[in-house]
Amino acid sequence: TENSQEKYVVLPPIKDKDTRRSVHEWIRSSLPIARGDTHEGNIRIWHKKFEKDMPNYGKFDRNQSNNRPNRKQKKKKWPSDR
Repeated sequence: TENSQEKYVVLPPIKDKDTRRSVHEWIRSSLPIARGDTHEGNIRIWHKKFEKDMPNYGKFDRNQSNNRPNRKQKKKKWPSDR
Protein backbone atom coordinates (compact mmCIF):
# COMPACT_ATOMS: atom_id res chain seq x y z
CA THR A 1 0.00 0.00 0.00
CA GLU A 2 1.01 3.57 -0.47
CA ASN A 3 1.11 4.27 3.28
CA SER A 4 3.45 1.34 4.02
CA GLN A 5 5.85 2.44 1.28
CA GLU A 6 6.42 5.68 3.17
CA LYS A 7 7.63 3.78 6.23
CA TYR A 8 10.62 2.07 4.63
CA VAL A 9 13.01 2.07 1.69
CA VAL A 10 13.61 -1.15 -0.25
CA LEU A 11 17.10 -1.98 -1.48
CA PRO A 12 17.61 -4.02 -4.66
CA PRO A 13 17.54 -7.81 -4.17
CA ILE A 14 20.68 -9.34 -2.65
CA LYS A 15 20.83 -13.09 -3.21
CA ASP A 16 23.95 -13.78 -1.16
CA LYS A 17 23.02 -14.22 2.50
CA ASP A 18 26.48 -13.18 3.77
CA THR A 19 26.23 -9.92 1.84
CA ARG A 20 22.74 -9.27 3.28
CA ARG A 21 24.10 -9.97 6.76
CA SER A 22 26.90 -7.46 6.17
CA VAL A 23 24.40 -4.83 5.06
CA HIS A 24 22.28 -5.45 8.19
CA GLU A 25 25.40 -5.10 10.37
CA TRP A 26 26.26 -1.85 8.60
CA ILE A 27 22.73 -0.53 9.19
CA ARG A 28 22.95 -1.35 12.92
CA SER A 29 26.40 0.21 13.32
CA SER A 30 26.08 3.25 11.05
CA LEU A 31 22.42 4.28 11.10
CA PRO A 32 21.23 4.56 14.71
CA ILE A 33 17.82 5.92 13.62
CA ALA A 34 17.20 3.02 11.23
CA ARG A 35 16.12 -0.60 11.50
CA GLY A 36 16.42 -3.23 8.80
CA ASP A 37 14.62 -6.41 7.86
CA THR A 38 14.65 -8.77 4.90
CA HIS A 39 11.59 -9.55 2.80
CA GLU A 40 11.91 -11.90 -0.18
CA GLY A 41 15.63 -11.20 -0.53
CA ASN A 42 15.21 -7.43 -0.37
CA ILE A 43 16.43 -5.44 2.62
CA ARG A 44 13.96 -2.89 3.86
CA ILE A 45 15.32 0.05 5.85
CA TRP A 46 12.79 1.47 8.30
CA HIS A 47 12.97 4.63 10.37
CA LYS A 48 13.19 3.75 14.05
CA LYS A 49 9.83 5.41 14.79
CA PHE A 50 8.12 2.77 12.61
CA GLU A 51 9.85 -0.29 14.08
CA LYS A 52 6.67 -1.44 15.84
CA ASP A 53 5.05 -1.64 12.39
CA MET A 54 7.73 -4.05 11.16
CA PRO A 55 6.30 -7.55 10.58
CA ASN A 56 8.94 -9.22 12.78
CA TYR A 57 8.98 -6.60 15.54
CA GLY A 58 9.97 -8.27 18.82
CA LYS A 59 10.56 -11.65 17.21
CA PHE A 60 14.32 -11.39 17.68
CA ASP A 61 14.34 -9.81 21.13
CA ARG A 62 17.94 -9.83 22.28
CA ASN A 63 16.94 -9.96 25.96
CA GLN A 64 15.43 -13.41 25.54
CA SER A 65 17.28 -16.40 24.19
CA ASN A 66 15.58 -19.22 22.32
CA ASN A 67 12.10 -17.99 23.28
CA ARG A 68 12.65 -18.83 26.93
CA PRO A 69 10.34 -17.03 29.33
CA ASN A 70 11.65 -13.99 31.12
CA ARG A 71 13.63 -15.21 34.12
CA LYS A 72 12.49 -12.28 36.22
CA GLN A 73 8.89 -13.49 36.14
CA LYS A 74 7.67 -14.86 39.42
CA LYS A 75 7.33 -18.60 39.47
CA LYS A 76 3.92 -19.98 40.25
CA LYS A 77 3.79 -21.74 43.59
CA TRP A 78 3.20 -25.47 43.33
CA PRO A 79 -0.20 -26.45 44.79
CA SER A 80 0.17 -27.92 48.28
CA ASP A 81 -2.39 -30.66 47.58
CA ARG A 82 -0.14 -32.40 45.05
